[in-house]
Amino acid sequence: MTPPNRIKELRTAKGWTAERVALEAGCSYTYINKVERGERGTPRLNLAHQIAYALDADVFDVFPREHVKAKRHTRGTLDGTE
Repeated sequence: MTPPNRIKELRTAKGWTAERVALEAGCSYTYINKVERGERGTPRLNLAHQIAYALDADVFDVFPREHVKAKRHTRGTLDGTE
């Protein structure tokens, strides 16, 4: 099942609207709506976790593992050089 369908399936099973998911996940209704309609890709890992947590689900039950994006960090030295 695709993430848009999975989010909708989980939220309707809870009797929630997309607005409620957004409120519980700490993101905008517009964002949840676009993900459900397939207009947005898989969110970064932290937001994917927030959405899954709001839905009482494991992040990889909601979003395919290979599509969840981790935020890249760069490391430099203490003086700011690479």
